[in-house]
Amino acid sequence: MSEPPKERMIGIRSANRSESTEMLLEETATRYEAETLIRRIEEHLRDVPELPPGIAATWLRSDRESH
Repeated sequence: MSEPPKERMIGIRSANRSESTEMLLEETATRYEAETLIRRIEEHLRDVPELPPGIAATWLRSDRESH
């Protein structure tokens, strides 16, 4: 199991704490943006109707034959 944040910071003697704080904030912001984007994508995908079985294969076959 991972150490609590306070213990990890004590172990970081050579790092500038403000840099560590900034890195943590950037990682948190990046993770938040990614999670938000994933939620938005999932919401949009709920509105997309499912295709009937075999339609993708039909479209691929048709595309391949057209070249």
